[in-house]
Amino acid sequence: YQRRVREQRVPVMKFRFCGEIDAPDWILAEIPLLAKLPVLRFKLLCGQVVNKLLGKKALEFGKVDKHVADANFSLSDIKAVVAELDFIFQNAVKYEVEEPILKNELQQLGLPKEHCEVIAKLFRENFDGLRAKFIQSSFRITEMESVDWRVDVILGSSDLPSVQVPTVSIKMDIQRPEDKGCTEPLVFEASKNQFSTLLSELRAARNAMVQLDME
Repeated sequence: YQRRVREQRVPVMKFRFCGEIDAPDWILAEIPLLAKLPVLRFKLLCGQVVNKLLGKKALEFGKVDKHVADANFSLSDIKAVVAELDFIFQNAVKYEVEEPILKNELQQLGLPKEHCEVIAKLFRENFDGLRAKFIQSSFRITEMESVDWRVDVILGSSDLPSVQVPTVSIKMDIQRPEDKGCTEPLVFEASKNQFSTLLSELRAARNAMVQLDME
């Protein structure tokens, strides 16, 4: 006879600070590292991460190394705990998690109560500043500093002795938000048809932006 085995489904836990989904596996894997830190050292480390997110001070791994000295962390462990704290603070702000809920969810993941209270307190005290900083950063876009172009015409080659194929060489100096004032050249070539399409789409985009400004 055949035995029927009824499968039991393990319920998936949903966390507000993860966007109402289960916590990523890497977050679960690094929780024991955070738990190994003494509360005072943990508080200092969290403070450094928050200051970095606020843009007040760059993270100094020399100081971080001192905070985690008691736990004998490797460099990869240090980077892991910093990344985890980054994730917690950024997502808690992004999803506007209430302080009690954040504290409770972190405890559900296995973080000691005292450590959860440290994170919750820093989150409450810096929520407005972090939210303003993230909004400011999210609306920064890549800027075009300058554009140079030229048209080259291929008159012939060993394969095609008599051709006239125009190509447009374009060089743009762009500045991304994360580059902090440094420009990066972007160079590419386009055929006559490709360049006409690009020019047409850029003009359409400019007209759309003008219309938005007028509304």
